[in-house]
Amino acid sequence: MKKPLLALCTLLACSSALAQGYVGASLGLTQQDPNCGGWSSCDKSDTGLKIYGGYKLSKEWALELAYTDFGSVSLRSSPVSGSYSATALSAGGAFFLPLAPKLTGIARFGLASVDADYSASAGPFGSSGSESSIEPYFGLGAAYTLTPTLSLTGSFDYMN
Repeated sequence: MKKPLLALCTLLACSSALAQGYVGASLGLTQQDPNCGGWSSCDKSDTGLKIYGGYKLSKEWALELAYTDFGSVSLRSSPVSGSYSATALSAGGAFFLPLAPKLTGIARFGLASVDADYSASAGPFGSSGSESSIEPYFGLGAAYTLTPTLSLTGSFDYMN
């Protein structure tokens, strides 16, 4: 997973040097939906991180790449404990709609390569595994322009 992250960071660094390029980072609450059947305790929420970069094709349209870490889910059913974590690399488009002089609505859509890792252990015994899938994603948000080069953005992103 380090190589895709390094490639994304390199792309983000290149994007920031371009007049039409932009970069951003998000930190917020994530809600995952693993199968919690059979577990007495299943904490599905965590703090997630998203790093993204894009290139504006016009005032309204942009292409974006992002890396998202959804955090992890803790599972317990004494004496067994487990965890589930997921990350994604996504590529897609963004549409920017001016709503007011300093306020812009944002709609995002595309495809994400989602990697999930899971493990369970009971004393000295354990097992682990991983799975990958390609999923559609979409997001809605708004950005408030603080300076010509800095905006504060709030958004809701969904990936299945």
